[in-house]
Amino acid sequence: MDIRIKQGLKKGTWVQRVCQICGKIFYTRKCWLRNGKGGKYCSKECQLKAVHSIPRDKKIEKICIVCNKKYKVKKYRAKNSKFCSKECYEKGRHLIMPKGEKHPNWKGGISNRPFLIKKIHKKLKKAIGRCQICGRIDNLHVHHIEKWSENLEKRYDESNLIVVCSNCHAKLHAGESVENMLNVPVKRNGAYLKCQNCGKEYYVSPYKIKISKYCSRQCKNEALRKK
Repeated sequence: MDIRIKQGLKKGTWVQRVCQICGKIFYTRKCWLRNGKGGKYCSKECQLKAVHSIPRDKKIEKICIVCNKKYKVKKYRAKNSKFCSKECYEKGRHLIMPKGEKHPNWKGGISNRPFLIKKIHKKLKKAIGRCQICGRIDNLHVHHIEKWSENLEKRYDESNLIVVCSNCHAKLHAGESVENMLNVPVKRNGAYLKCQNCGKEYYVSPYKIKISKYCSRQCKNEALRKK
């Protein structure tokens, strides 16, 4: 007697199969075989055994571009992985960062000077805060006393740098083609006020002239503590 008749299964709708794990005979519906997904395992236990038996992707050995140390990564990370640790990534990420026009922050090549000298310029502007020739506090530049192109040793020496406004900088470079380096002072409609705490002059936009009293939050907090 047919097993399907014992189990109350209709002929034509069920198909006999053999489990790929335990070899047991079982029946599955024809509609489940259309996509080629069903009809391989007799139970969920055999299905889980089959999943765990599939060999995982083996790790690939690579060499760190910073410390030259060998390390292993999974196959899907093999193309992009170049560092063995976060420390090496922080040290060497500039090596993989696109340069020039390919960089995401590219602004048309404003300056060819390295990042370090720009950092020193920013530090001096913040520390001095005014032109060392005429005393202006807006449109500040940093000028090399001994020229950048002539003296290689003093390029990054702070003693060779002075903070000047754009007008004084143009006078110091009189007769030279420095159109890309110098900026024309922007006309400002605001006003310069004296800080009520430290007495320093600072610029405010027109709508803040009647309201503003302090040059920074620090001065404001100090004044409030004194009260």
